[in-house]
Amino acid sequence: MTDKMTVHMARLDELWQAYQAAPAASAFADIVLALHGLGEELTRLHLLRVARICQGIEALALGYMDDQQHPSTPAQMGAFVRQLDTLRAATELFSPRAQDQRLISDQVNWAAPRRIIILGSPGDGHEEFLPLLDTIRQIGFEVEELGEVDTIAPVRRSHIAALLLPPAAAREEALLGWVQKARQLCPYTQLVLRTPSSDMEMQVALLRAGVDVLLQQDEGSEQVVRLLLELTEVHETSTYRVMVVEDSKVASTIIQRTLREQGIESEAVRNPAEVLDRLNSYQPDLVLMDMQMPKLDGIEATRVIRQQRRWRSLPIVYLSGEQHIARQIEALRLGGDQFLGKPFHPIMLAAIIKASIDRYRTAQRHTQIDGLSGLLMHDVALQRLELLMVAAGERPLSIAMLDIDHFKAINDSYGHPMGDRVIMALAWLLRGKLRSSDLIARFGGEEFLLALPGADAATAESVVDHLRERFSAHLHSKEQSLLRASFSAGIAVYRPGMKIEALLERADAALLQAKQQGRNQVVLDVSGDNPC
Repeated sequence: MTDKMTVHMARLDELWQAYQAAPAASAFADIVLALHGLGEELTRLHLLRVARICQGIEALALGYMDDQQHPSTPAQMGAFVRQLDTLRAATELFSPRAQDQRLISDQVNWAAPRRIIILGSPGDGHEEFLPLLDTIRQIGFEVEELGEVDTIAPVRRSHIAALLLPPAAAREEALLGWVQKARQLCPYTQLVLRTPSSDMEMQVALLRAGVDVLLQQDEGSEQVVRLLLELTEVHETSTYRVMVVEDSKVASTIIQRTLREQGIESEAVRNPAEVLDRLNSYQPDLVLMDMQMPKLDGIEATRVIRQQRRWRSLPIVYLSGEQHIARQIEALRLGGDQFLGKPFHPIMLAAIIKASIDRYRTAQRHTQIDGLSGLLMHDVALQRLELLMVAAGERPLSIAMLDIDHFKAINDSYGHPMGDRVIMALAWLLRGKLRSSDLIARFGGEEFLLALPGADAATAESVVDHLRERFSAHLHSKEQSLLRASFSAGIAVYRPGMKIEALLERADAALLQAKQQGRNQVVLDVSGDNPC
């Protein structure tokens, strides 16, 4: 995987050196843009503490630009250098080390380390977390229990999160002091604490003391596992696509150039009457709409867009010199999401566009995820698999169909809550062990679909068998019940020209063979090479 964080930091260092050699407002503006891009990448990697450092430097730089365009005194230069040094040290801590890139490895191509530390004692009023530690180890996390904050030295290793287990009987003042010590020990790590209080002021105080994530009192160990998986799942960035509806050629050219400098793709539409056709052909993530256009203004165009079921939730941001407040309110009431005046600040424009698109994509993603397992659902998985097949070209692509063995008997003998626990455990294992580039879906009740880009038959068989061994060794518990479960799997390899139906049929046939041969095993499809 390309180390985008390192690339961003190297670019920032290069721009800073160029600026020091020849200080100029334009050169400093490039530094601000580089900081903005690095901050976005750190956020994508869930390195939120480091991202905040970067965003703080960006805010400082924007302040210089507002006042006198760039640092103008030795004191300002010195402060900026110190901030950059802190940022550089933090990013170096989280840069990927030399890793075993084999899919079967416990360190499979993750952009951020999967190390979790425990501060405090699980036995001091937190006994319910002991099974949790076994679970997160089982699904691929490296868990390091460091003990009480008063007895350890500052943590120098890179960890994605620290689970805080303070003394259960600690009063509010003592708890806040304990959290502050934990933050000093782990300056760049996300601190996770189950709040001891539902009081708003206390929760604000804990956040001020350094906590990043507050788990509410009614959230148990399952929510902690989900949270840790979310913190460490890194999704590849998708290109931001914006449709610019602007009748002025000069204005649309300036807007498109600004977006391009911020890494945003765009397509210009000068005639708003063409918007519906262009929406269907370009498939944007957001529409940037001018309000004042001849014949058909932006508000009217927006109202028509909102009549189309497919585009009812598509973000629409108005970009206009309109100053009349009533007119702006009308524009928002009739379908717009946000209003940005002209002239615009390029970084503000990019921030609004990216934030709006990210919220839109998150909302869409939530409708595509199975609530129990946290995995993609059947129809969405098929769409993603087709995209992977198109993107594969001549590179290998393997899929696997997994089915939990004797699942009906588990439900009948232990109850559906235990069956749900088994499904969640397998989903957690798959999310914890596979790469962010792999497709993982709950394909049916107890059936799962995997797609492994770049994996040939031998690699896929080794990966899936490794998962099978880990799953069959896991002890599932619910209340007083304990059991072990297993799964059977069938693997098929995509070949150029193969239809998705044929690929799935081959994997399903191999799965059926695994069941007929006794279950708890992996079978590789060895049928003919006819791609049809």
